[in-house]
Amino acid sequence: MPFFLSRNSIIFQLAIQGKTFKISTGITTQNWDTKTKRIAKVEDFYFEKNNLLDKIEQEGQRIKNKSKSEGWIPSLVFIKERIKSIQEVKTKAEEVIFVHQYIRDYQQRKKASLSKGHLKNFTSLANDVEGSWPMLTFQDLDSKWMQDFADSLLSNDLMSNTVSKKIREIKAVVVDARRRGILIDPSFEEFKFKSITYPAFYLDWDTDIRSITQVELSEAKERVRDRFLFRCYTGMREGELNQLSSLNFSQMKAANFLEYWDIKGKKMKKIQLNELAFQIAEKYKFNLPEISQQKENEYIKLIAEDAGITDPVKKIRHSGSKVLAEIIPKYKMISTHTARRSFARRWYEKGGDLMKLSRYLGHSSIRTTQLYIGLDDSEANDEMIRLFK
Repeated sequence: MPFFLSRNSIIFQLAIQGKTFKISTGITTQNWDTKTKRIAKVEDFYFEKNNLLDKIEQEGQRIKNKSKSEGWIPSLVFIKERIKSIQEVKTKAEEVIFVHQYIRDYQQRKKASLSKGHLKNFTSLANDVEGSWPMLTFQDLDSKWMQDFADSLLSNDLMSNTVSKKIREIKAVVVDARRRGILIDPSFEEFKFKSITYPAFYLDWDTDIRSITQVELSEAKERVRDRFLFRCYTGMREGELNQLSSLNFSQMKAANFLEYWDIKGKKMKKIQLNELAFQIAEKYKFNLPEISQQKENEYIKLIAEDAGITDPVKKIRHSGSKVLAEIIPKYKMISTHTARRSFARRWYEKGGDLMKLSRYLGHSSIRTTQLYIGLDDSEANDEMIRLFK
């Protein structure tokens, strides 16, 4: 084999016409795979280091072919110089480029050729990546990450056509990076995303919400339940809850109000609290419990299971280029965002105006609001018959 590990430095071994040359590559590792003669995937920057080993091996083969065809044996100095010329390209271990930084650089370079709206999309894309994967490099950006990225966007309630657009944008950035000499894991190209409309998911107010409200829980679970129910009663996003303190609450003319920063709308928003929401806020002296979104997602499923929300439901998801459906217990479908959707559905079921709901939720399009509440053709037809019978 052309490579072996000496201490922790990788040595390139080249045999030409009965003579063996050994050259240090200068590449070090603590995770050498003796079977593949490459660096194991558990090591940072393994992909780029292995890519460099591949290039060294290819150069060694070219030297052997040249030696055989021309009938001469190269010197050790000649081989070292050829290998050195390959190693002059910086690796990610020497210069780390984070993907979110590159996206912003890409945006700046494309200012002259892209519309303002398109440029704004890349700001959003950079924020998405930095928010969840601040240390992501191009060596990490493979087909598995692409799947995780799509799943993350879908869990944040983005429509699948919006997710599809973001997938196209990240691929454009990766192609640009490859043209500029950054080594890329080619498996990212294998990921395909088919845009579909996911069925609306929300909790039934008279059964599911009631069960969650009435189930007996531990103190830790009770705090999570109250956070979830507070958003069911207000329509707030999960991320907006952790910013609150008692200073955000006020009273005016016997009515209770909450003023907070609308994350997506990027403005202060003031809402009137209904009695159910006010009772929860008052219970905690207007300092609601804090918890990470990840932990709340875990807890709310357990709470819903305790509450007996186990009816079978169909879950549709993407897996690469395929759209898969499976039957799972209902509680497994519940996430932090289900509270906001359930609020929207309750508004609609109580006869609330959709345009006003859309404005209240801060949606840029009523189409998004319709997807929230699961408005379908049968309900529209029922309404038509009611109005024109």
